[in-house]
This record gives sequence, structure tokens and C-alpha cells, in this order.
Amino acid sequence: MPPRTMQERNEYAALFSGSLDAALSRHAADRILHFFFFCFYVEITCDYLAIYNVCILPKDAISPHATHQVDKGVRNKAMEKLDVYSSAPANLTVTGHGSMDAAHTNNLGLTDPFVRACEKYAISDQLLGRLYTCCENFCSNTTLLPQSINLGPDKVVDQVHRDMYNEIFSMSSKKPRITEGKVCHYLNHASNLLQEMAIKKVEKNVLAETAGYYIAGINSVVHKIVEIVGDEADLVVSAINTHIKSNRLVDALDYVASPKMQQRVHESPTRFRQPGYNSASVAPAVSPDTDVDMGPW
Repeated sequence: MPPRTMQERNEYAALFSGSLDAALSRHAADRILHFFFFCFYVEITCDYLAIYNVCILPKDAISPHATHQVDKGVRNKAMEKLDVYSSAPANLTVTGHGSMDAAHTNNLGLTDPFVRACEKYAISDQLLGRLYTCCENFCSNTTLLPQSINLGPDKVVDQVHRDMYNEIFSMSSKKPRITEGKVCHYLNHASNLLQEMAIKKVEKNVLAETAGYYIAGINSVVHKIVEIVGDEADLVVSAINTHIKSNRLVDALDYVASPKMQQRVHESPTRFRQPGYNSASVAPAVSPDTDVDMGPW
């Protein structure tokens, strides 16, 4: 694999610590959110690139392994590694160990053709630049975790993400890609693989127990995912439709099956349900020197 695009950690960024159970539950919740935000942004950016007659399918834009990374791990021989044999894992802290990794919150990446296309046209299209930056952010973010956690339960979630993006963007998959059913499948698939890991790691009590922490974290947000990503899609689609100034508009419901948006369409179909997006009829509407009003997004 080619070297990753590395970025230094913001010196003012918060470093979250806390008990192992609470911290890993929070991290697992962040991971499912990052995954579905990443899928949304890659798909809508691929659709937007069609303005420039660039045809890249979302599945071909995504790499199964991380290509971008913020921060790096820490190795300190003077400090002990996480005690994976502890009988009281919940009493351990998630930071302060001698071997810490910058564990990806997503761990999927971006392919070279997608990156090159975005960088080429973002020079003169601020909105495309904004879309691409979101794709980068949702694939590069990391959290400092003990190395044994990164190679244990976090590696399991990496596999879940690889499996899920292949399913979401398979040839048989239809829009919208982000649905309650897909979110529930993520939860079930992650739960099964984590429980399998717990059985295999039973002698390393801490790693076995972390399966429950991850599942609890995913469960804590699983009912909110579609609404949260749907709200984001609403803002992004509004910005795109303002930007391209065409009667061929993007529709948020093509990306996220949000009950809230579906209810609004039911109440006012002419206002919220727009014609389907046809890239062949859309041309860039903003010159390189023109500022783009992206509204609240």
C-alpha cells in the first residue's frame, strides 16, 4: 500500500481520557457515525463530480484501508502497556499507557482517481473543495487508544466497515443507501464479530470485556444515525442546489431515508421533493473568483 497522507494533530484539540468502558463506548459510537457520514459524503461528492463529466462510482472512490491519518501513536518504554489480563478492566484508564496507537475512527480511505479529480476541480470550485474536505476529515480522524485495543476490538470494527461499504455500494444496492435497515445491519454485524472476538480472546480478560463496551456504544446512537446524517444531507443538498443553479436538483432523500424528511415531503411535496439530479444537464455555475454562499452548511 502507498504511504498514508499524514497530518499533525491540532495542538489545541482535546485529548479524551476516562475509564476504559466509558471511553471505548464513546469511541464505538463515534465510529458508526464516522462511517455513515463518510459514505454520504463520498457518494454525494461522486455525484457532484459528474458536473465535470467525471464518472467515479462510490465503491471505486473508497479504499478498504486508511489512506489519510491525523496524529500518530506513542511508544514509551518507561511506561507499562495496558494490562490485558486485568480482572477489573472497567477500572483501567484508556490513556497513559506505554504503547498507544492513533486508531482510525473510520479506517476506510480514498482512492487516487477520486482524490486527483477532487483536487483538480476544487481549485476553481469552492463547494467541491468543501465536499472533498469532509471526505478527507471523515477518513483521517483518529483517537489515541492502547495498541492492544487497536489490534483487538478496533480491528474487528475495521472489518465491519469494509464489509458494510461493499454492501451499501454494491451493484444491486439502490438509493437511498443510508437507511434504518443498513444501520441495524451494521449493529448486528458488529455485535456478531465482536462477540466472536470475545470468545477467542477469553484468556485476555480485558479484550474479551471490550466487546460489550463497543456494542453498548453502537447501541447508544444507532437509533439516531439516520436522523443525524439526514439533517446533514439536508444542509449539504441545499448548498449544492443553490450553487449549481439548475432545474436539475439534488434530493436529500436520494442519500438518506430520513423519516423526518419523508414527513416534510408528505406535507409539502412541491417544496421538498425536487426533480432527480441529471449530471449531463448541469454545468458549473460559479466562477473561480466568486464566493459561494453555503448557508448554514
